[in-house]
Amino acid sequence: MQSNVKFAELNDLLSRLCDGEMDRPDWDRLETLLLDDPTSQDYYRRFVVLDVDLAWRAGGCSADLQFGPTAHETENEDRGAGDQRRGMAGSPAIDLPVGAAVEPPSGQWLRTPNPEPPFPTLSTTNYPPPATPFVGSWAFSCMVSAVIMGVMLLVFWAMKVTPHQHIAEAPSQSVPSDDRPEMVFVGRITGMVDVKWSDDPRYLPPPRFAHVPLGREYRLDAGLLEITYDSGAKVILQGPCTYKVESTAGGYLALGKLTALVEKRGGKGSRSKVQGSRSKAEPSSFILHPSSLFSVRTPTAIVTDLGTEFGVEVDENGGCEVHLIQGKVLARRIGSTGLPNGEVELSSSEDAVRFDPDQATPVFISPAPERFLSMRAGLKRKRRSQWPIGDKTMVAWVSLANLTQQGVGVISIENYWTNGFDGIDFAELAPRKWMAASNSYLRTQRDQSQYPDETAGPEQFVQIAIVYDQTQITIYRDGKVYAEYKTDSRQTFSNSSVVLMGKRCMERPWRIPPHYTPTLAGKIEEARLYDVALSPEMIAALKPNQSSPIDPVCQWTFEDGTTRDSMGCFSPGELRGAAHIADGKLILDGEDSYLLIPSRLKQDANSSAEADAPGKPAGKKEKEG
Repeated sequence: MQSNVKFAELNDLLSRLCDGEMDRPDWDRLETLLLDDPTSQDYYRRFVVLDVDLAWRAGGCSADLQFGPTAHETENEDRGAGDQRRGMAGSPAIDLPVGAAVEPPSGQWLRTPNPEPPFPTLSTTNYPPPATPFVGSWAFSCMVSAVIMGVMLLVFWAMKVTPHQHIAEAPSQSVPSDDRPEMVFVGRITGMVDVKWSDDPRYLPPPRFAHVPLGREYRLDAGLLEITYDSGAKVILQGPCTYKVESTAGGYLALGKLTALVEKRGGKGSRSKVQGSRSKAEPSSFILHPSSLFSVRTPTAIVTDLGTEFGVEVDENGGCEVHLIQGKVLARRIGSTGLPNGEVELSSSEDAVRFDPDQATPVFISPAPERFLSMRAGLKRKRRSQWPIGDKTMVAWVSLANLTQQGVGVISIENYWTNGFDGIDFAELAPRKWMAASNSYLRTQRDQSQYPDETAGPEQFVQIAIVYDQTQITIYRDGKVYAEYKTDSRQTFSNSSVVLMGKRCMERPWRIPPHYTPTLAGKIEEARLYDVALSPEMIAALKPNQSSPIDPVCQWTFEDGTTRDSMGCFSPGELRGAAHIADGKLILDGEDSYLLIPSRLKQDANSSAEADAPGKPAGKKEKEG
């Protein structure tokens, strides 16, 4: 009980000491209680340490003070440690000499109400307390700002932002936002005639024979453009028109004319050919058709082929006319909601129907199939080729009497004055191999070890074609690539060039020594020269005695028993030696027989003069002797 009274009194004195309210009698009483009483001394020491720690915490910092050992713990200490006290976990110990604590300071300190620090005799840390609180200080504000900024940067880095280009080009929501759609090609441009592209400076016209990507729009102010889909469908655009490729089996026709032809193929579906026009506005894509049918969408109707040749025309207001040429077609009206709500099936060439935006039902009209280009007639050239010719395609259907002949030409074109020529040749540098002949072999690949050997029999006709596209030369046999390579040379031909069949090039008998070339033994069914580099698809589609999407510059069919150029570019040819025409074919015996075709610029009077020296200019022989 006495101990509790003592600690109560001691606690009161220590409270007054910390508050700065001690007077002289209080100091004397405190010294009496602490003198020779280890328990009271321990209590005093712990009390003042706790008070100092609370004062530091109130200022925003923690003194992290540790209590020293009690009196009982001190008795168990090694005597060699002296009066040194150790805290816990390596914390600095608090040395509290009792005499210093109970001896009152001198001077005015006793009358100071709030001394700073309250107990200058206590050594609690090596660092003085801060002059201002850390919380709310400039350093604390900078630290908080840096933390906030770091968190914001981390959040923005983790977020996935979709680029605006992807949002504009994404085909559907089913495509992941981080995957841009790949460009899909559905066909090729296989013909152009007098095309005038839109003068819109933002429109980029495609090159001739370019691939047709999905979503590509074609704008023509004039002319004809043919697109061949990989599925076999053909689209001919008649300018002015705008046509957009919407799928592998359809497109959007917005304004102008359209013709479509669909041909059944052994019950495996159908194939269609279409011709299109142009529009001001394009509603959302909506094509109703099975995958095997070809459909044309317009602002007011969807036209689906059913084994059909038909024409479509769209006017400026979006009105659509469908004219059946032959077969059957299904036309469905598109209402204001974009869904078909009117359907008409045309099954006679006398049928034609019109869809208007302001009318709910279609109206039958008088048919006018003559207004539409006939797909069966093909894409015809409406002008003659422009000379000189650079890029070109040479095609011939030929049968060889034997495979042992060497250095014989099938067809070649030659500038007589410069001696530059290009042609189709057989077995000149390697036996049984076709090659692209040229003057001094400038455009000929000399290493022909990889060329396949010819194996056709005497009565078997093969198609040989050579395409000259800038410096790229490709040889085809029966529509398949036979050889291809690049060259550094490129030859152009003027309108004074001559054409030879059965001979590699013109002979120059006035040369010393004379230069003679062997002639072909075999038959030529047909030969053509195009002034463009035909695509592989067009080469494979060529057939003798059948028109092609693009007319050649010159064509010799021999069907009428003459050497006439059916395109009218060259004068009738001259048969030399035993060469003759029979059964629509040019017959050559290999004994100096060939066909010479002079340019239309040469006068008929020169033909007899050139008989002795083919292609020799007047006066040349006399001058050179």
